[in-house]
Amino acid sequence: MNKICFLVMSPLTKRDFKRFGIKEIKNLNYEVLVLDCTPFLDKKFEKYICAEDICIKEKNVIRCYSFFQLIKYFFEFRPNWTVYFI
Repeated sequence: MNKICFLVMSPLTKRDFKRFGIKEIKNLNYEVLVLDCTPFLDKKFEKYICAEDICIKEKNVIRCYSFFQLIKYFFEFRPNWTVYFI
């Protein structure tokens, strides 16, 4: 199975989920992982927008609280493709 990973620097909202075409990508038999880097890259922004509340709750969306978590999840997933929105 092909895998694609999205790296984002803002919480993934329902709007982003649609805009990135994640449902359509999954329907093409891709395994999708979204790694949200906001918690460790921009802590002020994270608190200002209450990111935990607006982030979409999906099992394939992971909020990373350190660079090491990001690396861990990325290498465990081993994507064929990566899309950066940082």
